[in-house]
Amino acid sequence: MTKNGSMDYQYIIEGNELAQEVAYEKVAKDLKGEWDGEHLRVENSWADIDIHSFTFLDEMYISISTLHFQKPVLF
Repeated sequence: MTKNGSMDYQYIIEGNELAQEVAYEKVAKDLKGEWDGEHLRVENSWADIDIHSFTFLDEMYISISTLHFQKPVLF
């Protein structure tokens, strides 16, 4: 935490819920993980990410996630 009380984040995940795959690709690239279009997997010293994402009825995005972080992350 900084002197003014704001949080210092190890990583910030930004994205658009209508185009989740762009954010997943960026996370995989930044954190040395793998994204195959449906499954994001990242394992490193401070993050364990396992996300399955798919489109349902061509309009709804479904994501099932397991996220474990040892450092602060902002979504």
